Amino acid sequence: MNLVVTGMVILLMALAVKLRSTIDPGFMGVALVMMMSMGQILAGFIQDWTSLETSLGAVGRIKAFSEETPSEVLPHENVQADDTWPVEGGIEIHNLTAAHNSYSDPVLRDITMSIQPGQKIGLCGRTGR
Repeated sequence: MNLVVTGMVILLMALAVKLRSTIDPGFMGVALVMMMSMGQILAGFIQDWTSLETSLGAVGRIKAFSEETPSEVLPHENVQADDTWPVEGGIEIHNLTAAHNSYSDPVLRDITMSIQPGQKIGLCGRTGR
């Protein structure tokens, strides 16, 4: 980034020398002061751009998930649990393999675990989220 700004300053100074009789020195001073902050402005622009790109990617993934993932509720199922439903229980998982979609490679392979009642677990991807 600094190399680009340095190139712009060199061009500005070359123009100033070439056109020294027609350019007002005050304007040249303002241009040089603006060039001093140009690197910071460009760095901020790039940071904002990458943040926007990351956010748009996240929105796209959420949109694709909501549109492409079929509902787990079947038409004949009752969505309300009846009174005989257990109020506490554990989860046993044996040899679980999962992928993000049907055409990608599995991201979880042969997972076996036991989750006790009240125990909390979390799965994080490669980004830590």
